[in-house]
Amino acid sequence: MNLKTFMALTVLIAALQTGKSSQSQRRSREFEVKSPQSNVAETIDTNYQTLTSKVSSMVTVLNSCERERDMLKKLVNGEKKNNEETTLKLKALINACEQESSKANAIADQSLRKLEEEYKLLFNYMVTSELGTPYPGVAKYTKYISTRFRMQPLTQHQALKPEFGPVMNDVINFRYRTNIPKCMEVATGNDQRPSIFIAIISAAENSRKRNAIRNTWRQHLRTVRDKRGFYFIHFGFFLGIPNDMAAQKLIEDETNTHKDIIQIDMQDSYRNLTLKVAGVLNWINGNCKAANFVFKVDDDIYVNVHNLAYFVELYRLERNIFGRIPRDRYDNNWGPMRGIHVDYCLI
Repeated sequence: MNLKTFMALTVLIAALQTGKSSQSQRRSREFEVKSPQSNVAETIDTNYQTLTSKVSSMVTVLNSCERERDMLKKLVNGEKKNNEETTLKLKALINACEQESSKANAIADQSLRKLEEEYKLLFNYMVTSELGTPYPGVAKYTKYISTRFRMQPLTQHQALKPEFGPVMNDVINFRYRTNIPKCMEVATGNDQRPSIFIAIISAAENSRKRNAIRNTWRQHLRTVRDKRGFYFIHFGFFLGIPNDMAAQKLIEDETNTHKDIIQIDMQDSYRNLTLKVAGVLNWINGNCKAANFVFKVDDDIYVNVHNLAYFVELYRLERNIFGRIPRDRYDNNWGPMRGIHVDYCLI
């Protein structure tokens, strides 16, 4: 009970007591003079007793509430102190766990680096031992690569060429999330007009490069086709699956707008580049068999379509692969030569 309430009740009780004394004196005089009004005095006295009893009860209840409030304050303060102690203990435990985790990660990283170094030593020894000797064959090379990358053979798949060794990647059962129409089939077996399919290797985040191609050398495909009498010249961008859904949504919107993207159902990464090329060849085998020349190019290349058509007309040979050897035998970069500050290369 606060001070104001207590003072108010004290004043009320004092006023009631003063009123009772005055009423008693007045009743005494009235009884002597006006005895018939004694019933009224008794009623007033009864009401006074009732009111006094209620006030006393209220005081008791208020005092009880005050005591309960004080008890609750003590409990709350005690719980708060306990919670603070518990929080400190939890923070200390979390810090200890983070330190142990950091130590474990450091040990794991160190062990992994050591293991990678051992694999590199083994692989480099095996490669250098073959320098200057005839090519050891696909089966031996497959063993090298599978050992280096710790790959397991796919025993449930039948090998296309059993002499090449076990199957390490499934290259004939690709799925394509987005697609483009198939190439036209050759009308008759006597049709000797050349046809080209241009497979552009791209990445999910390279929309700017794809738009640059659409707005530049792609515009010349129809002109070259009609001028040189080609049966068809088709092209498509080949992408993998990005890491986040937002990038995937952008690719789907781009596909709906331009309808020139073939998206292979595989993770889009540099390490999967060889597998992506296998997906390209698999798509061409199933959707563009009529093409007698396939041109694989990256999305940072500007293609002179007129020179390409001239090359196809000049070298109309069967079962040939044209490319470029590395700049030296120790160079793993098979890409086009370009300056370090150049974004695009001209072919």
